[in-house]
Amino acid sequence: MSSRPWAEVRGLGRSFGLNRNESLEAYMTPQDLVHFFVKAVANGGGITINVGSYCDGQIPLLQQERLLQTGWLKVNGEAIYGSTMYAKATEEKEVKFTRIDPEINFDWVRNSPGKPVTEDNFTATWTGYIEPRYSEEYVFEAQADDGIRVWIDGKLVVNMWDSELLGTQSNVMEAGKSVAEEGHIKLEPGKKYEIKVEYFETQQNAHAYLWWSSAQQAKELVPVSCLFSNLQTAKGNGLYAVYKSKATRLCYTMNNGNLYAIILEWPDDNKLTLNIERPVAGSEISMLGRNGNLPWKYESGKVIVNLTPVKIAELPCEWAWVFKVGK
Repeated sequence: MSSRPWAEVRGLGRSFGLNRNESLEAYMTPQDLVHFFVKAVANGGGITINVGSYCDGQIPLLQQERLLQTGWLKVNGEAIYGSTMYAKATEEKEVKFTRIDPEINFDWVRNSPGKPVTEDNFTATWTGYIEPRYSEEYVFEAQADDGIRVWIDGKLVVNMWDSELLGTQSNVMEAGKSVAEEGHIKLEPGKKYEIKVEYFETQQNAHAYLWWSSAQQAKELVPVSCLFSNLQTAKGNGLYAVYKSKATRLCYTMNNGNLYAIILEWPDDNKLTLNIERPVAGSEISMLGRNGNLPWKYESGKVIVNLTPVKIAELPCEWAWVFKVGK
């Protein structure tokens, strides 16, 4: 949080200016754009969005559509325009996804490994089995920004985990300058050894690599053919990966003495839980863009709003919904 005015600057895609080679996946979705904006405002800032026009000044249709989709503000603008920060900016929850990764060979740079995990402050854990080709001592070498450690057959072979010693990368152009660390272990062919690799990322650049070598094995990334997600897999298919991070579930703003809670996903149980102080006597809770107030109670230090009365046809917008707490 900062008391100084600030804005986060980015393009609707990953490029500034027109980039005809940029893929559709590189562009923010309408939900991404609204959430990006709301989180910046909740933290006391704003956003500056770059569009890449053609040489005649025309804005590409996809980018036009994204700009029009900020019409979300027509319904919810009072929680944004002229607002100030609340005592807490956001509330988070843990999110994760799983998949099978064929190799540990990633250069995410400033991107997330996959939704809903965030691009910063995430972890990854790969587990499974590794089968060597030769009977000899292997050298395992790992490189990461920020931390990585490798266990094989229960032995910690590589330990590069101290973020203070590793330092930080503030410039994307420095991504290739992280150091590598190696460890040694004797292995036998035809035997599958349990392997676990843990990784963490803090800020800015993100990458992770795992190589091996031996007297008969030239240095290479540990290949998919030697990695097994479980013992029942006959052919190498990679390692089981679990990615985790914290993700913002709601944001707070203040305006004209009212508190606004902006939820970025609809609660499955139709109960909105706000970890805030008890509202003043006579306070009401309503949803911007919808007529009427909502029932609520205060218990165990939380405001619990019953969202059951809100019907799908009454939802005034998409992607995020704003609830007003005030008189």
